[in-house]
Amino acid sequence: MDISLVTADNVSTFQDQLNSAIGDRLKGKTAEAVQAFAQTYYEHYPLDELDGRRLSDIYGSCFAWWNYCRTLPTGLAKVRVFNPNLEEDGWLCGHTVIAVLQKDMPFVVDSIRMEINRRNIAIHTVNSRVLNVLRNEDGELQSVASIEAKTKASKGNTWGKESLVYLEINLHTDEAELSELAESLRSVLDDVDVVVEDYKPMAAALTAASQNLAYAEKGVTADTVKESREFLDWLCNGHFTLMGYSEYEFFENKGERALREIEKKRLGIFKPSSKEASTTTLDDFNPGMASFHLKPHSLAFSKSSVRSRVHRQAYSDYVVAKRYNAKGEVIGESRFLGLYTSPVYTLSPIKIPLIRQKVAQVIERSNIDPSSYYGKVIRQVLETFPRDELLQSSNNELFDTVMGVSKINERHMVRLFVRRDPYGKFVNCIVYVPRDVFDSSVRRHIQDLISQKINATECEFTTHFSESILARVHLVFKVDPGNLVDIDVKRLEASIV
Repeated sequence: MDISLVTADNVSTFQDQLNSAIGDRLKGKTAEAVQAFAQTYYEHYPLDELDGRRLSDIYGSCFAWWNYCRTLPTGLAKVRVFNPNLEEDGWLCGHTVIAVLQKDMPFVVDSIRMEINRRNIAIHTVNSRVLNVLRNEDGELQSVASIEAKTKASKGNTWGKESLVYLEINLHTDEAELSELAESLRSVLDDVDVVVEDYKPMAAALTAASQNLAYAEKGVTADTVKESREFLDWLCNGHFTLMGYSEYEFFENKGERALREIEKKRLGIFKPSSKEASTTTLDDFNPGMASFHLKPHSLAFSKSSVRSRVHRQAYSDYVVAKRYNAKGEVIGESRFLGLYTSPVYTLSPIKIPLIRQKVAQVIERSNIDPSSYYGKVIRQVLETFPRDELLQSSNNELFDTVMGVSKINERHMVRLFVRRDPYGKFVNCIVYVPRDVFDSSVRRHIQDLISQKINATECEFTTHFSESILARVHLVFKVDPGNLVDIDVKRLEASIV
């Protein structure tokens, strides 16, 4: 048995070792093909993860990867979760290995890693390579080149970018678990595929929704329409990762006005759904929907009760735009599901359409000189306020909370602010705690205490530290809309203290 170890301190030396190992085991065109693959695949591989491993195992892994890449059915992802052994694979690894091969697209690695983390499985190695791959009409591998290389297609052969993702996770020996994980990863990658495939149609729908709001000026103030349209355009400009789109229309159902989904309009993750198109009469609207359609607002914001499986494992965001006819009458809804991009959460609120209008209204309603001490306090509270709360709070809710926070005035105290999601899916809590006593155990205590009081099923949190003597934790509790409880905020606050 070859027990030679990888000892290379640079890529060139390692490639020489590996090429020699390939040449010792393979001959002719096969050896040349595997060596060319190895040259490209390991070009940017972190050598510290290979140092000290048996060269025979690196060769076996490389040969297995090349073999794995030899065919790729059109439009499908190949996923394998296995424990390498000498008899079947020709190499060994102390961890369970995940191998993924598919056409290159955004979100692949994030989404794979997210699914593994969701199962609380430790990841030991992650390597992702995007290669130029030449395949014939049957999807058979002809050649491999680096992503930087210039390529030229030949008759019957086509170059394409493919993503090769290799992970090592904690050792799992249960075959049923391995099979289930592989199937789950395929399902996640299917979601990634439809999200990426439908990005342009969803972006077009977002643009169309913005244009349609021009008809709303007959029932909504012009400045609000302008801000709403600018907000939708702003989303399109790299501030919202679109995941799904659905469209609804109002119609008469047995003398009652009702809202129904137009099934053929589904895009993104909604497209593959076999779920029947829903129909809801006005009388059956939940409080959030009823409020939205009773008021002249053209946009509504909420969270999905299902965590995203693409890109980030967070509750996805809904942006809902009313649809109008040429007379300015509401004829339906356009619903966009997605995630705000990371920069949104650090961008100044005064640079975000619609939110800047809310901010201005809070400052004006406070009747406090913006340049005064308390005016600056209010502006600072708004500047650092959780962006989800700025988006989802009504004007009254935002005003009451911001004024309450500003009145803390850097005192050594605990304050709790609670906002119910009007759609009944979430309870949002903002807790201020003296920074000198705040730590993870205090946060968990507060989280568990509130969770028990409101019968929450899940919770996610975000903490914020600044030069203030207070730390802030934003807690989003998922609740059952059919099992809502009354919340005595003062009593709950006192129990935290």
